[in-house]
Amino acid sequence: MPIARVAILLLALVSLTSHAAMTEAFDGRWQLSDQHSVVTDLRPASGGASETERLFGGNAFSVQYLFRAHQWYADARYRRTDDVLRAGLKSSTKTGKYGSEFEVGRSWGGSGWLKKRSLRTTYQLSRNNDGQLLADRIITQFDFAGPNQTSAQFQYHNGREFQAGRLIDFDRVVLKGSIRPRDDLEMGIETQIGDKVNLASTGLAEQRRVQQFLHWNVNESLALRLNNTSIDLESRAGQAILDASVVDAYMTWQFDDKGSVRLSMQQRDIERNPDAYLKSVEGYTRDVGSELRYSWKPNPQMELNLGYSDAYDNKTDFVSNSSAGHDWFMQVGYTASF
Repeated sequence: MPIARVAILLLALVSLTSHAAMTEAFDGRWQLSDQHSVVTDLRPASGGASETERLFGGNAFSVQYLFRAHQWYADARYRRTDDVLRAGLKSSTKTGKYGSEFEVGRSWGGSGWLKKRSLRTTYQLSRNNDGQLLADRIITQFDFAGPNQTSAQFQYHNGREFQAGRLIDFDRVVLKGSIRPRDDLEMGIETQIGDKVNLASTGLAEQRRVQQFLHWNVNESLALRLNNTSIDLESRAGQAILDASVVDAYMTWQFDDKGSVRLSMQQRDIERNPDAYLKSVEGYTRDVGSELRYSWKPNPQMELNLGYSDAYDNKTDFVSNSSAGHDWFMQVGYTASF
């Protein structure tokens, strides 16, 4: 094979965590030919799990084969993550996982309303390091792009997933779409219909979930964001379980490169069927909250936030009631570069 057709790229990325522990990551790419290549990745599995806990130890490794030929493409990937220590209020071990993914697809060019189209099928198989099957599924996806940055996507998911302590067979359909009629305006919708485990009773349920968004940059200073999520959940027998919605609205005024003010408002409406829950729940709850926040960045590394929160929680899980209070707050953040 000519040397000119073989390229090996190795990059070492070094970063310093907030616990002053040095970690390294390595990325590699081997270009076998114009159509075939291999990509590897090795990095620490430790990092931030949430605001209240950290992960320590272990590595995450992946190797991927890619094939590209005109409009056809195929990928094969293997991933493995070691067990790590979960440190927080209660220390525990988080079991790692390993698995494979295979994908084949084709894309088409076009004109008019179908400027670009693609069709792909993906098979995913994963287990935890104890051998428990986590997922065994097939995803078929069709995408197209049109004028005014219009895009749409159809997905069909079929297979098995490990949820609530057991394997479930499921079918799901996901529809996504977005359009940008102007450079300063974008709107979109995502709908998901199919099987889901109802954690309140660990029974299999039918879910209909709709998410809508509108982003509008009114001018150089003012930006508006509106997000709405609604969910309807019922048992396989047709019994109503949950009917809920949450609306988030944000308005941001940017004074200059350093200062801005954001007003956030949220309303959550949740209607439950108490007979479908294992524990006692309220039949209907409504939570309304707001937050006013001033942000100031004297330099690229430092940020100061001052504000007042009035029962603002920003939750969209529809599981628990809002527990946020009425608080003044101040936050100071600093990002160090080494």
